[in-house]
Amino acid sequence: MSADLDALAAYVGSLDRFPKSPYRAADGALTADARAGKAIFERLRCATCHGPPRFTDSGVGGLHDVGTLTAESGSRLGGPLTGLDTPTLRGIWDTAPYLHDGSAATLRDVLVTRNRDGKHGDVASLSESELTQLERYLLELE
Repeated sequence: MSADLDALAAYVGSLDRFPKSPYRAADGALTADARAGKAIFERLRCATCHGPPRFTDSGVGGLHDVGTLTAESGSRLGGPLTGLDTPTLRGIWDTAPYLHDGSAATLRDVLVTRNRDGKHGDVASLSESELTQLERYLLELE
């Protein structure tokens, strides 16, 4: 086997590992805010597309349009782009900017600024405190 193939195999093998979140409690547990955020995540049915343990429905859930597709988003296999594959939320604390086009600098932007029509979850019903708790949960996912 060549060194290039060895390197490629090592890279592909690493794609299912995620770094530890620096946002968690010192003992590695979810913080109180993240536990509250998890309940909000469940209540809003975010797991419909971002279901544990992989926090994605990629490969089984089809494509989704959460209201961020534009003419600049491109096409799919020479046809119209009707949706996007759901990315995992694991390790999301380390993957900004967000969304397919990098248009969301923060998780708050994903949830609020780039979610004006609520297609990416009914976060308009959340208080400021609940939004912070939901963000905290997302930042603590490993």
